[in-house]
Amino acid sequence: MKFSVAQLWILSVFVSSLLLELCLTGVSYAKNAIYTQDLRDLAVRFLAIYSVPLGLIISGIFAKSDSSKRVAPNRAFWTAMALAAIWNALILGRTVLFTFAAEDQVSTLLDFITGVAAASSFLTVAALTYFFTTSNDKENSNEQSDKLP
Repeated sequence: MKFSVAQLWILSVFVSSLLLELCLTGVSYAKNAIYTQDLRDLAVRFLAIYSVPLGLIISGIFAKSDSSKRVAPNRAFWTAMALAAIWNALILGRTVLFTFAAEDQVSTLLDFITGVAAASSFLTVAALTYFFTTSNDKENSNEQSDKLP
């Protein structure tokens, strides 16, 4: 699989999870389970949580024009996909429970997603760094290593 295709798959995991969480929040609002202020608070929190991984992913995609030439190692790709899925499932799972629970509090959901996102960031940091910040141009990499003292 080409490196650029692997990057798009990883991006799709994060974007689809974010969109689903925002939709579930909208469902809660439509059911009159949360107030307008709660809707805003949840949307802002989801956007804040996803801003770091999505910022890294999007900047990595734009910064690497030669990634289409490089082949992504299968083991690294599937490990990255699994870790991204776990991180997103932790947040998404709690959001689903909130949306369909008979009784739940917005403050509990906010505390959970904030705490879990921070505590579980180790799941995605290494994979995102590998796929979105490593040099994709071997010649450029070799030239830079020759210039080091």
